[in-house]
Amino acid sequence: MKVPVMHDVLMQISMQMVKDGKHDIYISSSSELKELNQNAFQKVVGLARVEIEVDQLMMMPRLRYLLNVTIRGEREVVLRRLLVLQGKGSSVIHVRCPSLVHFYWWCNNETTDLEFLRDCSSLQRLQLTEWSHLANVDALENMTTLMCIHFETCPNIQRSSRGLSKLMGLKELSLSTDTTKKLYKSKLEGFPDCITLLKALNTLNLLDCENIEALPEQISALTALEVLGFNGSSKINTLPQGISSLIRLKILSLNGCTGIESLPDGISGLKALQMLILSGCLNLKNLPHGIASLTELQYLNLKSCKRLETLPDGISRLVNLQFLVVEGCSSLKSIPQDISSLTGLVGLASGFCEELQSLPDAISGLRNLQILNLKGCKNLVTLPDGVSGLTALKNLDLEECASLRKLPEGISSLTALNTLSLNGCKKLNALPEGISALRALTTLKLERCSDLRSIPLGFSSLTRLQIYSWNWFD
Repeated sequence: MKVPVMHDVLMQISMQMVKDGKHDIYISSSSELKELNQNAFQKVVGLARVEIEVDQLMMMPRLRYLLNVTIRGEREVVLRRLLVLQGKGSSVIHVRCPSLVHFYWWCNNETTDLEFLRDCSSLQRLQLTEWSHLANVDALENMTTLMCIHFETCPNIQRSSRGLSKLMGLKELSLSTDTTKKLYKSKLEGFPDCITLLKALNTLNLLDCENIEALPEQISALTALEVLGFNGSSKINTLPQGISSLIRLKILSLNGCTGIESLPDGISGLKALQMLILSGCLNLKNLPHGIASLTELQYLNLKSCKRLETLPDGISRLVNLQFLVVEGCSSLKSIPQDISSLTGLVGLASGFCEELQSLPDAISGLRNLQILNLKGCKNLVTLPDGVSGLTALKNLDLEECASLRKLPEGISSLTALNTLSLNGCKKLNALPEGISALRALTTLKLERCSDLRSIPLGFSSLTRLQIYSWNWFD
């Protein structure tokens, strides 16, 4: 017996409602739409996952929701009750929706402006993806209800736009470009001047805008900002001092800003900052001492800051820091002794720090550390005895630490440890006897440990043991 799928059941129920003449109709597929009697079109209030002609839409005056639809045809239609419009294609410009609240549309490669939206006086959220010819957004200028704008891969949007400058209620603005598609490289020349007028803005993301060379001092006027991102803006080489005025900022992301060499001392004014993402800032040489003032910081990501040689001593004052990522900082030579003050630290990712030869014994102070990643630290010779103090540690990754010769006896004190990865530790010749007593240890990886000749007996809790090496069979 065939079990009916859910949308078939819903269709049967809705058709019965139509016969009763009492209820609205929701259509969730093109097949359901084909089965619908045209006399029932006027009862349709919602369509999802359908291809539909403009002529059919004209027969649905009660429509409130169009979700994931493709519209075809060039006749103009007015849908006065429509609240949500989501889909793809170029024919959407022929649809007028004066009551529209949410508009999400992608793959329109013909339209150069948004005049078809000018009368949408109730619009709150606007998201456009891959509108490759869109340049003029002046039609948005009188939309006082607009709160959120996302322009994704709309590479021709102009720097100066009257449409954006008047949106005093706008809270979220995101401009991004898919740099994997060279046809869509952003043509935005410089930081859009109008943005500094948007005093209600709390989220600003300008992603992969390669032609932005600097941020204006006037960015200090955006005192409501909580999220600020310039990922992939490779020509920016520093931040303005005025950034210190952003006292509500919680997230600052400069991922992939390869031109940045330093941060201003003014960063110390970001008292509410919780996340600082500087991953991929290849030319960042140092962090300002003012970073010690960011006492609310919980997440600091410095991954692949390849010219960074040291961490500031003041890092010990980041008392709320939970995650520190220095993975791929190939010039980093040491971890400061006072890291022990970061008692709330949960994760320390310092893999592929090729110059790192040791960790401070003071690491024992990290009582809440659960993840320690040292993978690929090829010059790391040993671990400090202080590692025995990491009683909350669950995951210790030492893979490809090619110079590591031994593990400290204190590792047998890591009673919470459940994963120990030692793959590729070619010079490791023995494991501490006490390691087999770790009852929480379920995964032990020992592949390519060519100098290791034996392992202790008594691993009663292991569920996964990787122990492949050619030399073991010599």
